[in-house]
Amino acid sequence: MALTAAAGTLAVTAGRPLRLVGSAFGFFSSAIGCLHQGHLLDCGPDGLLDLAAVEAMDPDDWDCLVYTNTFGLYHDFRAVFALCARLGKSLILDNASGFGVISAANLPAEAAEVEWIETFSFHHTKPFGLGEGGAAQMAAGLRPVFDAILNFGVGLPQEFRRYFGNGKISDIAAAAILARVQSSEQWSGAYVEQAARVVALGRSVGYGVLVEPGAPGQVPAHVGLLAPGALSVAELANPVVNLGKYYVPLGGREFVNSWRLYDRMVNVPTHPGMAEPSDGELRACLEAVLARSGT
Repeated sequence: MALTAAAGTLAVTAGRPLRLVGSAFGFFSSAIGCLHQGHLLDCGPDGLLDLAAVEAMDPDDWDCLVYTNTFGLYHDFRAVFALCARLGKSLILDNASGFGVISAANLPAEAAEVEWIETFSFHHTKPFGLGEGGAAQMAAGLRPVFDAILNFGVGLPQEFRRYFGNGKISDIAAAAILARVQSSEQWSGAYVEQAARVVALGRSVGYGVLVEPGAPGQVPAHVGLLAPGALSVAELANPVVNLGKYYVPLGGREFVNSWRLYDRMVNVPTHPGMAEPSDGELRACLEAVLARSGT
């Protein structure tokens, strides 16, 4: 809902629906609802939207960039802010689970020249079965429109109703999330510790790593290991840990880099419960899955 509200807020502010450009390597929510008509481009080998491909587009053909921070693990957004500032485009930064990665301390100077909204998810509530919520960061002047979109669009021009919805969160869900965030110093270190362990064990048996976790303020929900060849979802099955594959590309095989990453991807969780399998058990699990990898 936050992505929809972000697109709607920027559209209402501009006085017209915006033509969006995004990555084929992104979560489902970046290409559904009002965002499904956006123009998709391939990602680069790093899993981020290929900004060279964006540069190659006619700037008169698009208005707003939807930029997904893959797995919430990147933290340097200077290039995308600089591009949008230079071309006079707005920006939706889909920061996935990267809550806290952007702050006043590391915000690029070009951000002052761009109309932008950051969205993120509180994925860290999931281990406790309390559901999940999201939030957005934006300039204070955009807040009234954003809030109205989450409340059925009350008071906004009806020609923008494609963006309207009921995005309000319950008090009990908000309380659970706030409690989790406010106590982050007590639990975030365990995530960072497990992420470093997963990377080390993965590399020891032959995996690559999409992006090294460990940026300041980052709490990695999982790590993306890369097998040398393709693996199906079924081939990830094992008795030790629940492995996954993200993101399913949002378009066909013409998005070569997106599919090359997805085919080889093995997402390993990094929550504190990952301390339970021993190094030997986890290494053997990863090695067994790797042995099923094609070439």
